[in-house]
Amino acid sequence: MADIETLLTYLTLISVPIGVFYHILTLNNTRKNQEMQLETRQAQLFMNIYQLDIQKDHIKAQEGIFEWEFTDVKDFESKFGKKANPEAYYDWQYHLNYMEGLGVYVREGLIDIRLVALMSSGAVRLGWEKFKPLAYHYREKLNWP
Repeated sequence: MADIETLLTYLTLISVPIGVFYHILTLNNTRKNQEMQLETRQAQLFMNIYQLDIQKDHIKAQEGIFEWEFTDVKDFESKFGKKANPEAYYDWQYHLNYMEGLGVYVREGLIDIRLVALMSSGAVRLGWEKFKPLAYHYREKLNWP
């Protein structure tokens, strides 16, 4: 018959792997919960962006600036600059700030670039193609690389 010390030794040998197994399960469960929380936060952030993207004022400003025609920076400023056309200028600033905000969210990993691409790739591409010369000009002028 086994004495009490042998029995306690076996119990100890059995309890250590069980404890390790339980700890691994707990860590795995915690990781899954954190991933789900991140996905939920990204979905909430995406919906906030989407709600802004479908607002009438946003659509109106974006469509308006995409219809603008200008040949260079000087022509742009004479037609749509802050002094020449404050309302148009603010629509342009609204669009720039919105796009910059999307860029910050993506760069900081707060939202997946895939979601932004699915929602706004056309506007991002069109805006960049249209306003690229202005972006480079103002980066240099304002010393905002």
